[in-house]
Amino acid sequence: MKHLVTFILWAAAWLWFYWASLTGLVSVWKTEDYAYGWFLPFLAAGLGLERWRKCAGGGCDPSPVSGYICLGLTLGLGLLGRAGGLDSLNFWSLWLSIVTLVLLLCGAMSVWNQGLPLLILLFCLPAPLPLRLEIGRTSAMFSAELAARLLHAVGVPAFQAGELLDLGFMRLNVALECDGFRFMLPGMIVSLLLGIWVTRGLGRRLILVAAVPFLAVLANGLRLAAVGYLARHASIHSAQSFYHEASGSAVFGLMLAAILGLALILRMSSRAGAGDLERFGGPGRVCLLTPPLNRDCVLHVLVGAICLAASALSFPHIVSVKGQFTRETFATFPLALGTWEQDSEASAREPGVVWPADDTLLRVFVSADKQDRIGLRIAYRLVQRPAYHLQSGVTPPAGEGWTILDQGLLPPSESEGRDFPVAYRVFDREGKKILTYAWARGRGRVFVLDWTNRLALAWDTLLMRRADGALIRLDLPLRPGMSVAAGETVLNSFCREMKDILPGFIPEP
Repeated sequence: MKHLVTFILWAAAWLWFYWASLTGLVSVWKTEDYAYGWFLPFLAAGLGLERWRKCAGGGCDPSPVSGYICLGLTLGLGLLGRAGGLDSLNFWSLWLSIVTLVLLLCGAMSVWNQGLPLLILLFCLPAPLPLRLEIGRTSAMFSAELAARLLHAVGVPAFQAGELLDLGFMRLNVALECDGFRFMLPGMIVSLLLGIWVTRGLGRRLILVAAVPFLAVLANGLRLAAVGYLARHASIHSAQSFYHEASGSAVFGLMLAAILGLALILRMSSRAGAGDLERFGGPGRVCLLTPPLNRDCVLHVLVGAICLAASALSFPHIVSVKGQFTRETFATFPLALGTWEQDSEASAREPGVVWPADDTLLRVFVSADKQDRIGLRIAYRLVQRPAYHLQSGVTPPAGEGWTILDQGLLPPSESEGRDFPVAYRVFDREGKKILTYAWARGRGRVFVLDWTNRLALAWDTLLMRRADGALIRLDLPLRPGMSVAAGETVLNSFCREMKDILPGFIPEP
């Protein structure tokens, strides 16, 4: 009975500490990229139960040193996640809390024995957004390149530039939803299960898992090539219908078939009679939840529950921030910046993503010779939870059909008056080009990378009790014949005129 009360206390403290993270995780599982997340906890529980029943040995042998180190890391990640609005850290903390429970209850050998269920639970968590975008962008680029080569092989002319596949009469831009990433993680889960149940040997299992990204790119490239072939020899309508309706299932089915085929090949390639471990990490000598539970196990779990409850109670006060600052509102923003004057007849075009803000500036400034116009948008928040995502600062302009010609980060150009870095993109639609600058500014610093922005937000929350900041974007339509370098010079000169004005609207330390 005492043991049951202890586990109820742990569960209550765990739910109290992670309730917001759990609701956020459920929201993630409602998206198409992670719709498989609902199934994984049940799969992990079933695998864990199966391993518990098969493991040899009895009794519990807790690992208090490693368990409390893991508990400290769990709480530290939770604190940073709450301070900086970093959902990824909160999710990692949630997963580590389960590892902590196993360590405090049964020891390190049980963590090894339960390695596969714990790894399956890790796939419940979403990938950090910058990593997801980078993987998706890389996958889209290689898929488009593969599709172009396949189309050339069958006599269909195609030109590939980054994520764009140009067929001459139509363009296929590999969007975020179609980059193949959403099939990689479930494909890896399937490869893990097939690796345990079908293949033999750790090396072959690693090969099977490592092959999943390549198989996903291959399947996605075949899909794009099929779309291009249908568009050329059937009709654009048939190609678009396949692209938007049947292609997702086709890609996933092809990838699963390839994973299964590779698993069978790897199994046949193993030597007959070669020894193999039935479970991830070998047979466990100490098993999760194997009775009897001794006093030390229960005591460690009780201490962990107390730490979770104390953290749930204290963290909201630790990460509290100031809610008011002495600053000017954007209603008083100057109508002229050096030689640049506000164009009262024009309005800045809305980016494709709405930025949450407590105060927003949206204006168009025109040069003295009336040849160049710059759209300026600033969104300021008193409390960024989470921090502004730089990706939303460089979304395509309003309207459809924009493609990305170039993107990256520009270092400071002090000779031209811009003493801070920026993220840039060049957009194109039917020959019309727009050069975009974007950066985040807050507490006296400038950020162009999401992870530095969010870690700095967590740090400043804990030390300065401040979480305010702004996302800034400049849009310059390039005149016919105007190079990107010339556009950068124009935007840099505008940044020079603006930099001394911003501290009054975006408070410094």
